[in-house]
Amino acid sequence: MSSENNSSYQPFSFRQKAGELIKSVLKKNGTFLAEDEILKLTHELELARIESDLHGNEQEIIANNDQYGIPEELFRQFLENSPVYIFFKDENIRSIYLSPNYEELLGKPLNELLGKSMNEIFPSALAAEMIANDLKILKEGKKIIVEEEFNGRYFSTIKFPVRIKGKPDLLAGFTTDITESQRSRLALIKSEAKYRKLHESMRDGFVYVSMEGTILESNTVYQEMLGYTHPELEKMSYFDITPEKWHDPENRIVAEHILPQGFSPVYEKEYRRKDGTVFPVELRTFLIKNDENMPCGMWAIVRDITERKKVVEALRASEEKFKSIVESSPSAMYFYRLQNDKRLILTGANSAADKTIGIAHQTLIGKTLEEAFPNLVGTEIPEIYKKVAAGTLNHQSFEIEYKDDRFAGIYSVSVFKTGTNTIAVSFNDISYKKKTEEILRQNEARLIELNSTKDKFFSIIAHDLKSPFTAILGFSNLLATQVQNKNLDDIQVYTDNILQASHRVLDLLNNIQEWSGTQTGRLNFKPTLFNFEALVNGTVQLLKNNAYEKSIFIKSEISFSEPIFADKAMINTVLRNLVNNAIKFTNRGGEIVVSAAIQQNEVLVVVADNGVGIPKQDIYKLFRIDQNYSTPGTNNEKGTGLGLILCKEFVEKHEGKIWVESEEGQGSRFCFSIPTKK
Repeated sequence: MSSENNSSYQPFSFRQKAGELIKSVLKKNGTFLAEDEILKLTHELELARIESDLHGNEQEIIANNDQYGIPEELFRQFLENSPVYIFFKDENIRSIYLSPNYEELLGKPLNELLGKSMNEIFPSALAAEMIANDLKILKEGKKIIVEEEFNGRYFSTIKFPVRIKGKPDLLAGFTTDITESQRSRLALIKSEAKYRKLHESMRDGFVYVSMEGTILESNTVYQEMLGYTHPELEKMSYFDITPEKWHDPENRIVAEHILPQGFSPVYEKEYRRKDGTVFPVELRTFLIKNDENMPCGMWAIVRDITERKKVVEALRASEEKFKSIVESSPSAMYFYRLQNDKRLILTGANSAADKTIGIAHQTLIGKTLEEAFPNLVGTEIPEIYKKVAAGTLNHQSFEIEYKDDRFAGIYSVSVFKTGTNTIAVSFNDISYKKKTEEILRQNEARLIELNSTKDKFFSIIAHDLKSPFTAILGFSNLLATQVQNKNLDDIQVYTDNILQASHRVLDLLNNIQEWSGTQTGRLNFKPTLFNFEALVNGTVQLLKNNAYEKSIFIKSEISFSEPIFADKAMINTVLRNLVNNAIKFTNRGGEIVVSAAIQQNEVLVVVADNGVGIPKQDIYKLFRIDQNYSTPGTNNEKGTGLGLILCKEFVEKHEGKIWVESEEGQGSRFCFSIPTKK
């Protein structure tokens, strides 16, 4: 078609432009040409070629090709090697031209494709869509761009009308395979959707800011955390929601961590909500770089730690309260931690522990249980503590007696678990309590014994008093009768008997008085220095008449002359009772020896006789008030039954001992010893 036929159609302007483009390609010496430039170049060249074919101006195109220096072979090679699919269709939507690369795409030679309808070339659904678009182009005369899928690949096609005689009689187009870019786009869409889902499903806040601090993006959690909507945040700077006191510290974090290493450590700061309230957050920030490896923004994961701070504060207050209770507790307390190697390490103590055992707990911190208290080694205590700490044994309570070169005592101990692999050991010194309990136990036993003794004592006293009083009354009646009869001989006998009975009663009452004084504490213990030999001689002289009546010889053998320190009255009573007993149970013509010596810081006194002796089975009854052991003497003398008991009490007041050595028929040795201390 010539230019006269259509003033708007200028075929040589197209060729000229195409020639210029090809020349520019040749000048680049093989340098890669952008895809849009190739499409544009191909479009221009093909239009020029088709136009020439339609108008039969082949020679003209060749001539003009020669004019512009573009060989026909170059056009052919360019079209054959172009990655773009080029086509022309007639008004019936049949293909009238297809670029050579269609053969590979459709799997058929071009001669089998030219003149075919779309239904004959493509699947029906795709063909129907193509036909509809093509008819629309021919009708409206406007270019359109469509994307289509064929044989699992994606294509983008620019379709446009070709005007002949002023109206769109043909349509042309070029198609580009966009499979890879489409797949990349779909992957990007999928990745972005996944990112969005992750972004919005996060329990923590997410924020993305520019390097200047402008908030570019955030998730719902972050927006709800601050009370702002997304559009509101996009108009704000990161510094608008951060209290001023945190600006400089956060700038230092950016300079010292984020920019040099690409991320920050986890740190804490505060945010200001829309309502003005300030709350604590924990966050970690990461650096974003562009394709030129330059910082272009930062993103951060942000967590509201208000509740955690409350818990921490409550825990701190609880710990302070616990420490206060522990420190003010009157019970001593040690704290231990069980290590992985099964060692139990002392980690702390209260002041009561220091006072209880007298050791500053600072000197024990970090030591094992066995190092702190070495005498626990070999006992079951360390294993009990470890089992409680490990949770394999419940709370334990027990008493323990502990002693080393630092302290000693009896302790009540409670061991209980305080946390993971930790225990507290609470203990109290109960040494005094135990001592008191022992005293109470002994006193209780003594009280029981005394009550029993009292009953037997009263029985003995009643018996011993009844006999002399009966004699006194009986002889008094006889005496009254003999007085009337003036029988002086019988009166003398009766008065002698009454006198003896009265002396027995008096002796008994004196012994009772002295014994009761020792029991009630009314009898004072008054030790002094005195001459023991003189005391012995005085006692022998006092009782010499009693011995003379039975022709008994008494002598003393004292091996020392220095004074002793004792209660003179008590020792005198002991000697008098022992010598008197010896006279009572020694036969006529017998002998009594009172001897004394100092041996190993003690004064040893022995009253020995060669009298009747004591049966072995009765020796244990001596010195006991609960045993009514009293036998008549060799001259039928009567005893009170309290003499030896009183001797035992007086000797023990001196912290001494009294005992008897006797053999029946051979005599007895009554011995006592008292310390020589002053």
